[in-house]
Amino acid sequence: MKIPGFKDLMQDLSFAVRQLRKSPAFTITAVLTLALGIGANTAIFSLLYALMLRSLPVSHPEQLARIRISDPADPQANDVGLSWQMIDMIRATSHTFSDVSGWSGHTSIFMKDEQGTLRLWEGELVTGNAFGLMGVKPLLGRLILPSDDVQGGPPQGWAVVMSYGLWNDQYKGDRGIVGKQITVSDIPVTVVGVLPPTFDGVEVGFSPKLYMPNHFLAALYGQGAIDGPNLNYAAMGRLKPGVSLAQANAEAATYKKAVFDPVVPPRFAALPFVKRAVFQVQPGRSGFSFLRQQFVTPLLMMQGLVGVVLLLCCVNLAGLLLARTYGRQHEFAVRAAIGAGRWRLMRQYLRASCSLWPGQCLACCLPGLQAARLSPS
Repeated sequence: MKIPGFKDLMQDLSFAVRQLRKSPAFTITAVLTLALGIGANTAIFSLLYALMLRSLPVSHPEQLARIRISDPADPQANDVGLSWQMIDMIRATSHTFSDVSGWSGHTSIFMKDEQGTLRLWEGELVTGNAFGLMGVKPLLGRLILPSDDVQGGPPQGWAVVMSYGLWNDQYKGDRGIVGKQITVSDIPVTVVGVLPPTFDGVEVGFSPKLYMPNHFLAALYGQGAIDGPNLNYAAMGRLKPGVSLAQANAEAATYKKAVFDPVVPPRFAALPFVKRAVFQVQPGRSGFSFLRQQFVTPLLMMQGLVGVVLLLCCVNLAGLLLARTYGRQHEFAVRAAIGAGRWRLMRQYLRASCSLWPGQCLACCLPGLQAARLSPS
């Protein structure tokens, strides 16, 4: 079956490629101009996507919400988390959340690498219901359960879950890892599961290698570490069906007296932050980030700036194409003299302009490929 105009299309594209090969200076300038504009936009948009737009690869991410403590006097300050005792109290009394979990990232642990060298790794402590609330499905085995997160550890010993990156890099994708015992900071633990490659945590830019039950903190640093009023847990909740953020925030207004004040030691009660502290509920679809409050506004401004840069690049490229067309007036006159119509000449020129598309695609793909290469596993 012959496609109408296909032969003319291939002839025009072949001619356009030959013209570009004869003008390497023009071709390189056009591609570099596109690479500058598209690459800058891709880089900034990738950051904005990670901070604001990316949805966590979990079940119904639109129902997720982050509970945080803020200081009205300093809205640009870093987020403040909750203690796990506060999370338990909110989970037990809330009418707007079906469940609330705690994630305490940046927990340093020691493990041996594949050469047997003791190395420092980043782990994360999670409450026993964390993965169940998210709806994450394991790649192998199972994930941490509430029965694993008990004081002193379960009778069968501490259970941990590996990230896909650690399992693939250090254990070469050994599917027999489930049920094996490893040593974490001189403490024997059992690997009960491996996470899928799509899930790398709920904090933007932080990919823990190992997930441990919340009460494992006592085994790492002593019982006082978990009994203290440490506000180092990011509280992620799942809203009940039909409940809005406004309703959740209305309930959160009561947490100051019901949850915060009973847990804070009396010696801290007079601190200005403690007096001004308020609870807020924010969308949790994209996870959370301690950098979001500080950098979203500058990134939006940068996105607008690089958008202007892309516009200028397009204007410059259009000017180059117009100048190139002006230099080909004699060629067009000859073609017209031997019978080429205006539409035929215009169609050939438009297809010649389209021959720059491979350069545009290359400019688009290079930043993405570089980001994928540098992204944590």
